[in-house]
Amino acid sequence: MGNDGVTKVIDVGDVCLQTNIGVQLWLRGVKHAPDVCFNLISVHMFYDGSYDNHFGYEKWKLTKGNLVMVKREEISKLYWTKALCNAMDIEASLWHRRLSHISEKGMNRLDKKDMLPGLKNA
Repeated sequence: MGNDGVTKVIDVGDVCLQTNIGVQLWLRGVKHAPDVCFNLISVHMFYDGSYDNHFGYEKWKLTKGNLVMVKREEISKLYWTKALCNAMDIEASLWHRRLSHISEKGMNRLDKKDMLPGLKNA
């Protein structure tokens, strides 16, 4: 937070984003802070995922190997991007953690018995 501000983080988890060029981008260890009115992604988030950040004259490109994940131009000293978050991935991840890191097969069995409220497809 800027200006020595503080906010409460209520959860930490993994998020899959659909980037502006149609690529799935996984962010690990994302903090959920409901009082923050928009999403910020630190460049540091990409270091653990074997991504490479390339900054040029008012441009940013994120790559993984030869695959371009995100390309954006600088606007007001920030690189704005639109990304869709798959709520189903978040819900599945939440149930996975709630059930002590149950396997995908186990989650599918529970889902078929309608034992995972809010999860439409495990």
